Amino acid sequence: MYPGPPRSSRHYLKVIIMKLALSDAHALVCNTLLRCNVDPDNAGSVATALITAEAAGQGGHGLRRVPAYAAQ
Repeated sequence: MYPGPPRSSRHYLKVIIMKLALSDAHALVCNTLLRCNVDPDNAGSVATALITAEAAGQGGHGLRRVPAYAAQ
């Protein structure tokens, strides 16, 4: 028999926040893109643009875009 609905409908998401120096973040993004067979010149340019956006507080144009660029 189904026990019914859960007692609470709240869902919790565990978020891990990392702090990196901009140079470390750039290297991480660039290396990630290179491992995904992105051209080295393009990987560097994209990493610079994404890190610059992230540092400027434009997260929607920053690191969250790495998977999309890596898939191209």
